[in-house]
Amino acid sequence: MAIWLGLFLFLCAVIGMAAFAYAVHRRSTLGFGWVLHDSHRRARHCNREWDLYAAIFAVPSFTMLLAAPVRRRVVTSQAAES
Repeated sequence: MAIWLGLFLFLCAVIGMAAFAYAVHRRSTLGFGWVLHDSHRRARHCNREWDLYAAIFAVPSFTMLLAAPVRRRVVTSQAAES
């Protein structure tokens, strides 16, 4: 593959991901998800901020991080048995 084609594809991917992220943010975060997004825009009485989006997305991320070593052991042990 020519370097120019690779560079062109890379730039298209970056621009496409940015456009997709912008569209999703406009539709979900500022649309039906405003209740969650608004949690960090309200006036606070303390320094603590409860961003519900962060809490909701942290749970699956943390679960997948914990599951990765377990899955690796299962796949490795299955390969050793064959």
